[in-house]
Amino acid sequence: MPFLGGQIGEMDQGGFGAGAGEFTPLEIPSLVLWLDASTVTGSGGVAVWSDLSGNGNDATQGTTANQPQTGTRTENGLNVLDFDGSNDYMILPSALYTLSDGNNTIVTIFRTDSTITDQRLVSGSDDGANSRVMQRLNSGSSIQLRNTSGGSTVSLSTSYDTTNVHILVQRRSGSTLQGYYDGSTVTGSGVAQNVGGISSFILGSQPGASGSFLEGAYCEQYMFDDDISDAKLNQLGNYLSDKWGATWLDI
Repeated sequence: MPFLGGQIGEMDQGGFGAGAGEFTPLEIPSLVLWLDASTVTGSGGVAVWSDLSGNGNDATQGTTANQPQTGTRTENGLNVLDFDGSNDYMILPSALYTLSDGNNTIVTIFRTDSTITDQRLVSGSDDGANSRVMQRLNSGSSIQLRNTSGGSTVSLSTSYDTTNVHILVQRRSGSTLQGYYDGSTVTGSGVAQNVGGISSFILGSQPGASGSFLEGAYCEQYMFDDDISDAKLNQLGNYLSDKWGATWLDI
């Protein structure tokens, strides 16, 4: 039976083991999407991945065959969503279609099971299924990021592995798109521009869900409608590093 939503358990909506004076992602005012697989309970296919930001931007998948699985694997002792690399993906709501038309920050926490195939984490596309917003694992050799109405990308010339959880960030500030991988700043940056015309926003596949499916674990997804500061990004990165057993080098 499909699991309908993320339930908040011991790690409450305030943050991972949040206590008095401890950082929580909710402290960043421009937060518009927070999906956390560690709060999803039960087992089976996930029809709704609940947004914890308070904005109601749930990720959904109504087709059972295309639903990632929950309750099948963990990272650092925490539940993750398992994408099969064949046809699993989730759909983001239309309220996020204009995110790329201004400054924004997208943070993805993941672990891939394959370095061979081309895989997409985040895909925003126009009516012609052209990628306008993108986080792409490029067949083991690089990671590519995009926030443009054309074809300009930021290419992270770094290999990625199948043994560790990673934190991938793209941050648009004006006409500049900058990428970070586990906190390491990518050498150089790419052109960013207002996209306009986004008509589909999905996680785990290329535009149109026609291929490049993620094979691996999705831990968390964040989106902010601003270019959050280095200080806030470091707070978030260190929080996620502690939570998922990942690496974060302060920028």
